[in-house]
Amino acid sequence: MTNARIYVIHHDKENYPLFDSDTIIPILAGNPVRDGYRIALRDTVGVISITDPEQQDIYSEFTALYYIWKNLAPSDPNSIVGFMHYRSFLDLRGGLSTTYPSLESRFGYDASTLRSSLSQGAPCVSLDGIPLAGTHGLDAIVSEPLTFQKGIYRQYDACHPMAATLFQKAKSLLEETQYPNAREFFDEHFSLGKYAGQSRQGFFKCLLLCSWRYFDAYCTFIFHILDNLYADEAVRNEMQRYQMIKGPDRPGTQKRTRFRLLAFFAERMTSFFIAYSIKNNRFRIGTAPRCHYESMKQLVQEVYPAFPNEKLRPVLRVYSIEKQDHMPVSDLNELNTMKDQGYFCEGPLGYIYTEQVPGSTPVYRVLFKSGKHCCTKDLHCVFNYKEYKILGYTRDFPTPSQYETLHLEEYVLVGQVDGYVTTTNPKEFPVTEYDPNRPDADKMADLGYLVDVWGREREARLL
Repeated sequence: MTNARIYVIHHDKENYPLFDSDTIIPILAGNPVRDGYRIALRDTVGVISITDPEQQDIYSEFTALYYIWKNLAPSDPNSIVGFMHYRSFLDLRGGLSTTYPSLESRFGYDASTLRSSLSQGAPCVSLDGIPLAGTHGLDAIVSEPLTFQKGIYRQYDACHPMAATLFQKAKSLLEETQYPNAREFFDEHFSLGKYAGQSRQGFFKCLLLCSWRYFDAYCTFIFHILDNLYADEAVRNEMQRYQMIKGPDRPGTQKRTRFRLLAFFAERMTSFFIAYSIKNNRFRIGTAPRCHYESMKQLVQEVYPAFPNEKLRPVLRVYSIEKQDHMPVSDLNELNTMKDQGYFCEGPLGYIYTEQVPGSTPVYRVLFKSGKHCCTKDLHCVFNYKEYKILGYTRDFPTPSQYETLHLEEYVLVGQVDGYVTTTNPKEFPVTEYDPNRPDADKMADLGYLVDVWGREREARLL
């Protein structure tokens, strides 16, 4: 296998970190509003895409899969493609380590681990999700199966409307010439007909790592079902009886809403495709644990853990579009309140000391009366501020250590007076020194040196 692309699906107005690298590519599903500017890849901009707002709401994240399938096919059908959610990931590492320089290293999404996971890593699984000893070489890795005591159909019917209509219509759409005995297996997998009420396992959550060949076959199947259901006039008329209730998934509202309705159903049909592929030896399927994070703090702590023995903790940069304000955060408890304040997490700057160490001084985060923030090492030079807190401590000079290479600097964002931005990458901005003709694009301060844990990881790999 050659190329590897892991697409992380984001939605409008969520504020989770935007992980981006040569392997990991964020994609925004649906019409962008608040988050549009920070995510370059959008599933509405392409030769073939789903742009109808009603269909977007009902398909949810499947519009992103559709876009990738129709517009970004690689030349090599054995190329690796994956799909994760902004706070849910397949864990290919098989356990936690102590240091991670990136999301790739936390979950095993570097190219070599991805290839080895599919070629010789996780074993194939049986229909009930049990690994088959000695059987390696996979077409796809999916989330570990869940058990439904009374069957998948009964569980869907308890949570969502239109179960009878959708399952009956979907069964009639199965093409026996392409999928032999699929209708019989449909009843078996969903505990219908003579299998009613029987316990079944289902492959849920739609997290996926696979070859493009598998992805193409999967999308051919799933959008045959979805598009025919959406085009069915009777199905559309029945869906219109339900409200478009957007927001958190709550059992009390899901039975009354058509929002994401076909996405929820597609999750069940995804389980059917996986199970049918296993039963009929169409594809070799493996599983991996699913890591799901209920809060941004929880996710950041796993990807960028603190090092209390070294008095180190990560410092991240968050941003508010409404306030046009960047703010560094080192107290991770603040991350869970960022969304309420209109901020989202842009990503890590580096590691900062929690206590003073030799050759270090405090860095203050200052809140102005205007509601914007800046950083300083000298509070006496800051006027008209409302409050401040100590962000942490940085060294005042580069040490002989090869690891402490990230230089923390303060800029004013080009074109925005008082738009203070803390960064370790001067290439983010076109002005790196004072320009008297452009006072709104000034390099404001040198805040010292952060600890580069990323550098430590790179050095460890070279040893």
